[in-house]
Amino acid sequence: MNKFTTRIKQMVFLTMAVCLAVSCTEDMETSRSALNNGSTALRISFAAPDYTQVNTRSVMESGIKDMTVLVFKEGRLKKTIQLEGLSFAQAVTVEGIPSLPKGTTDPFTGTFVENGNENIICFLANVKAMTGNWPALISEEEAGNGQGVTTYTEFLNYKPTYESKDALVSTGYIPMYGVYTDGIVDGMTNQINVSLTRALAKINFTVNTDNFRLADGEMPSVVVNGISLHNVPLEVTLPSKKNRPALPVGGLNGIWPDVQQPYPTYAEKGFVSFDANDEKSMSGNTDMATFVAYMPENARGSYDGITNYKDKSNAAKLAEVIGSAEGLTYLLVDLTYTTNSGIMRKVEYTIYLGGNNAGDMNIRANAQYNVTTYIYGDNTEDGAVTNIKVIPLFDPSIVKNEGNEKLVDIAQTPANCYMVDVEDNEGDFYIPLSQVRKGWTYIEKSLNDGKAYVDELDKVIRGGKWELVTLWKTMNHENSNIVGTMPDDSWISPDNAPGMKNYFAKLIFGEGVENGNNAVIALSATEDGEIFKNGDILWSWHIWLTDYKPAINGIVENGEVHKYEGISFTSGNYRGIMDRNLGAVYSGKITGQLQTTEEAVKLYGLQYQWGRKDPFPASGDGTNTMLTVYDANNETYSFPSPVANDNFENKLKDAVMNPTTFYFKNGGGDWTKQDNNLWTGSDLDVFSPTPAGWSLPGTVSGYGALTNAWAGFGDGNFSGVKNAGSYDSEIGPFDWKAALPDQVGTAGRLYELTDDSGTAWYPAAGSRNSGTAVLQSTGNNGGYWSASTSGGNGVLLYFSNSSVYPVGNNSRAYGFSVRCVHK
Repeated sequence: MNKFTTRIKQMVFLTMAVCLAVSCTEDMETSRSALNNGSTALRISFAAPDYTQVNTRSVMESGIKDMTVLVFKEGRLKKTIQLEGLSFAQAVTVEGIPSLPKGTTDPFTGTFVENGNENIICFLANVKAMTGNWPALISEEEAGNGQGVTTYTEFLNYKPTYESKDALVSTGYIPMYGVYTDGIVDGMTNQINVSLTRALAKINFTVNTDNFRLADGEMPSVVVNGISLHNVPLEVTLPSKKNRPALPVGGLNGIWPDVQQPYPTYAEKGFVSFDANDEKSMSGNTDMATFVAYMPENARGSYDGITNYKDKSNAAKLAEVIGSAEGLTYLLVDLTYTTNSGIMRKVEYTIYLGGNNAGDMNIRANAQYNVTTYIYGDNTEDGAVTNIKVIPLFDPSIVKNEGNEKLVDIAQTPANCYMVDVEDNEGDFYIPLSQVRKGWTYIEKSLNDGKAYVDELDKVIRGGKWELVTLWKTMNHENSNIVGTMPDDSWISPDNAPGMKNYFAKLIFGEGVENGNNAVIALSATEDGEIFKNGDILWSWHIWLTDYKPAINGIVENGEVHKYEGISFTSGNYRGIMDRNLGAVYSGKITGQLQTTEEAVKLYGLQYQWGRKDPFPASGDGTNTMLTVYDANNETYSFPSPVANDNFENKLKDAVMNPTTFYFKNGGGDWTKQDNNLWTGSDLDVFSPTPAGWSLPGTVSGYGALTNAWAGFGDGNFSGVKNAGSYDSEIGPFDWKAALPDQVGTAGRLYELTDDSGTAWYPAAGSRNSGTAVLQSTGNNGGYWSASTSGGNGVLLYFSNSSVYPVGNNSRAYGFSVRCVHK
């Protein structure tokens, strides 16, 4: 079994400089100047070293909203001055400052021994912004008794506290501290420079899942749902070394920060957790996400028993060395992966934070922690990341049979088209909604517009805030709708999580639903969210109502599965190709050209723009008149007017939410921003229109545009005798059969199979014009998309009465037929 590993690639601990001074402006050339009234004043310039900027919520990392100036003389608070509306850009003059001899060493950066004679000016920035109140420190002036009430020692123990998590994440200003000890000359304007130290740490976290693999080597679709930060204290600790106890015996000698007793003291009500939604700071795509947060200092100690990062994130090891992981700050990564077979699992990873040294479990104020974690799998035995929880969300193996083996087998694999024989349906039919999530994962990554589509989609699906109804159908009689509901818990085996039912929809077929029809059903939101609104279509499926049951290794019912002997077909590893177009409603085996218009049009099937999963009806009468379809009320369904996309914008989201709208570019071209991965020839393509297990012929396994299933039709590259000659428009391997007398729309081409097993019929179903969406050339031309591309075009088999282009190419905005292949 491949070993899952999680690496902390980089954890940089940066202690910001404390003594950075800002140059004075021209009107501050002298450090001191006389005042006309002979009073004492300060001319103050503030500075604070910048954090490294990253995408984050709106935080003024160097902003000052309010400032409290505290003058300590001989160890007692002499005077308090409160200022608002400050900034770093302009110096501030403060009058009425008492004279002050030179003070002791800066307690924030040097050795400080309290002697009761401290002559120091301290500065508290943004405390009112964080707490709503000015600091509760009483000066001699305020007390009115000639003696300061607050001592310097009491000030060092002052710890302003955020009222709540919401206050911490919404203040927008960072509390800061500063000190000045050089003394004040009486009767002068004293120019001083003050460097402020931030009282919050900055956590800059990136998680990367690019190389996420399962034990069998499969690389599933992975989405990072969220990142949250846990054990964040609300209490802000004054960053003074005086408050940091000595290093424990046997600890990391000489390494700052040092702490013996963790602080703040852990109390559950005093520690909070918040996630990316609180911070509004998670950004990125499905393979990588970043999270930025600010938090007060949380010093939990340094331990030489933790010698590597694997131990640092191993709960058992932490408990052994520290005694308890209680109060340690950690990140929780929540992701979901979906396997190729449709299994969906949620996985949670816990990552403990701290300094560069593995044993350093401290989060220090005024420091930025840069952490990048690469997640490579979900091995729950790996100790590099503790608390790995694998939560099953959807597993097709749990679906109860209920006496309907055929239908359940089909429904177990996510797809955009399901073949349903309603006359043989003796049990319930479920479809997995994991396909919706895979689709929006692709869309979110493709758009990269910063919107959390998948997160909101999860809320809709998990909360059951959806409905699944008929969008259009080819039936108009009573009780001919198909709807979907959320299954109850009884259909899931008791060993699995009940929440799994949220990832399935149980289809209910009206009593009037009949084979020989097509329907498109749509999943819509039923409540307003931040992105999706009530009534928005989130996904849609084509339900192909047919008794045709194509099988590769077994009995095929009511039709055939063919295998051609073209070089491309065998080299491309294709095992079979359907004998009819996708969406064809003809019942029974097809032996050649059908004799009447009524029967011929039943083989037309549906038409698709290249790269789209949703169909458009073809002709209903053998002319360029579209088949009439109906809505859920059995009224004629009117397709929306085509929408021009002349700027080649990304219309993938629009196409999903408006599955019946035809997008095009005037003058020809793609219907959306070019994306060659919408169809690749894989049965796992998230936007493939084919049933589960089938695909379009194309570039699967690295085969190029000239190796689709039809490469060689008429070019002499077939091994069989009947198809060995060069192409002739009338006599050859792919013969044109003109429309029969008085039977329009019966024309097409007939391919003779090389093993004498019969023929394959390709009706001339025409196409939809790439600029107008109007049907054209019905009965004269036929086009069959492959998943291959050629430049900005799609590759297709195209023919008329006089020519055949096995690897032709045309604008991807055209609507052509699809013939499904099996690898």
